[in-house]
Amino acid sequence: MLSPESIVAVHDKGTVQLELSFHQKWIASAGSDGGLLLRLVENQEKAVICKPHNYRRNGCTALVFSRDSQHIVTVGDQSTINCWNWEFTNHGSVKAQAAGDYLERVLHSLGSQHDQENTALEAMPPVSEEPTEEQSTWLEAVEEKVHKAEDEKYADCKSELRREIGQLRGRLLEMIDSNEGAPDLERLDREEFILDMEQHDRLQAEEDQQIQQVKEEIQLSSLAKMFLRQQIKSECWDSMAVKGKIIKAFRGSLEVSNYPMMSRSENEVRELARVKTLRTVEQADREARNEAVDILRKAAQAKDEVEEEEEEGGDEGAAKEEGEEGDAGALYGSHGPKFGGGCEFLYSQFELHSPVARKHQITLLKDCMHRIAETFNKEFEEVARLKQAEIARIREKNVRISKIIQQLQLTEQLVQPTLQSEEQPEGMLTVQDEEVRVEKYLSPEERQKEEEAMRLEEERKLAEMGDNPRERALDMMMGGRLEANVEEDLFKDLPRPDFMQKDPAERTEEEIRAALEFEKKEAEFLEEREKLRKALEGELRKLQSTIAQAMDNFDERLRKLFDLKINTEMALHQEPLKVVGLVSSLQVEEEIAGRERQLNALLEDKKTLKTQLSVVIKSARTKTDECRELYDQMLADDKTLDRNFKRDFADCELFVDQLYKLFKRRPRGQKLKPGASEGGLMSVQKSQNPFSQRPPTAAGDGQRLSVKGSEDGMSELDHPSHMPEGVDAVQWDRLVLARRRKYDSETKV
Repeated sequence: MLSPESIVAVHDKGTVQLELSFHQKWIASAGSDGGLLLRLVENQEKAVICKPHNYRRNGCTALVFSRDSQHIVTVGDQSTINCWNWEFTNHGSVKAQAAGDYLERVLHSLGSQHDQENTALEAMPPVSEEPTEEQSTWLEAVEEKVHKAEDEKYADCKSELRREIGQLRGRLLEMIDSNEGAPDLERLDREEFILDMEQHDRLQAEEDQQIQQVKEEIQLSSLAKMFLRQQIKSECWDSMAVKGKIIKAFRGSLEVSNYPMMSRSENEVRELARVKTLRTVEQADREARNEAVDILRKAAQAKDEVEEEEEEGGDEGAAKEEGEEGDAGALYGSHGPKFGGGCEFLYSQFELHSPVARKHQITLLKDCMHRIAETFNKEFEEVARLKQAEIARIREKNVRISKIIQQLQLTEQLVQPTLQSEEQPEGMLTVQDEEVRVEKYLSPEERQKEEEAMRLEEERKLAEMGDNPRERALDMMMGGRLEANVEEDLFKDLPRPDFMQKDPAERTEEEIRAALEFEKKEAEFLEEREKLRKALEGELRKLQSTIAQAMDNFDERLRKLFDLKINTEMALHQEPLKVVGLVSSLQVEEEIAGRERQLNALLEDKKTLKTQLSVVIKSARTKTDECRELYDQMLADDKTLDRNFKRDFADCELFVDQLYKLFKRRPRGQKLKPGASEGGLMSVQKSQNPFSQRPPTAAGDGQRLSVKGSEDGMSELDHPSHMPEGVDAVQWDRLVLARRRKYDSETKV
């Protein structure tokens, strides 16, 4: 089924006939446009289109399927019949065969039923197709009366209209017949016979608008392409001072290319001039200083030794000059001077100490590379001109060779060397007439001007040929030539007299004498022709050998140019290596300088930090000295308490030793275990890390004892239960008080 949004193919000029295939799966339509459309009944959006007939001849008028639906017959105007058959694939042929078999079975099963129906229809009485007055209804009778009344009323008007329509039809048919006999360029299509002028004007306006739009699009596209072409040409062609070119050998595959070179920018030229000026000043300054040193040296010498020293100095100077010439390549560092790359401003390789000198050397080396390429390109252009000259000389010789070959009637081929597109790149930008394969469009005005020019040229030639006494006299008297051509005359046969065709017995004496003279003359003529043939053959071989020798000489010259190109390539690759070395050294120096600046900045920071730390260390030392003095004082006080014990308890001489032991007694767990401090020191020595965690000290352990635990231990020791026998309470209190003072002193220490 067709949906409202579906787009299907249709006939351009209407449908003439629809036909359904026998298996009722295909539907075909024929149109007056000459087209045939085939669709599936189940899916009519897809169609197979073919054009069996011409739309100018009423297109396709009828079509029919074959019984097996494998052939289609179409009928056109003027008794044109086309038969179409399906080209199935393997799968399609199987399906088509199955459909045909099914159709045969259906037709066979319905055959008996059709025969019975036909027999019954033949036995039925005939029925009149025209209704009688008795069979017609009242409404049909009224309508018939009304139609008859209208026909009688408007009979004259209808007849007049029919007559005018017939006249228009006749005129249109005459126009169609005359159009069929017109030439192809003047013949109109059937659609151009338009009677609706308003529709024609509207379509014409739409076509003009579309044409104008297409023209504008083409112009914009052409303008964009021209702009792109100009950009590419200006960047890749006009900017080149020397265009890339190739010279090919006459024989063989040898070819040599030049060095394409871009024009130098203003900045490069300005920088080169600045460097040369600086180098000129430097060299002049050096020469002036050397001259001043020589003058001072010579003035200090005695007059009697001047001549000898001058001679020795002259010999040494000559030897020095020879040594400089021998070591020029080593001092320069490449083979550039041998190929036009020498420069008096270049530094020696032993003078490139400062970054400024290296930068100047890079600029001068780039100029040397440019001049090496220029030197080779000059030699290249000379060889290119030599090839053009050789080709011109070969063409001149080929004119004579072609004439000799024509006279001798030989089949030898001429050697015609030409310059290829790679050898003349300027021709790549020029379009030749023979390269354009599309016929040039000429407007009517241009075509009229061209025809007028051709007509005037033809009239001029006819006028010159019509009455030209000089040419007419030349043709009549000298055969159209001002100079006699002996070579052409010798290769023409002598005209034989008429009597030479007679039988010798029928000739007269005069004819016999004339025949003998003619035979003698003909023998001399043939001898001269043979001499001329040999001379021409010798000249031909000489010209050919000359051309071959010239081509070989040019190829040899091109081989030398190729060797020069190899050496020039070597020199050109050496110069960039020197530039890369200088650039690398500059980069290394810049990196070293940058690293030096960083280290200097780091050194300054460290010096500042050292100054700050020295102040802190001085303050820490002062505090340490104060703490040490306080510690020494406290230690002295503690020892004083220990020494004054026996003096304070002198009244208890019997118990002084026992009381001293109780005086030294402390709570259990307060003292450091032996070796704890030494173990911590050993761990620090083993780790060798000044930032590792420091071991606990005795003072630290004492500080970490619980104050409550210490007090409890001392209170337990102060209990009277620990008082020895024989000691009274007053003495015990004195011992407890002294021990407390000693304990507080030890705790502070």
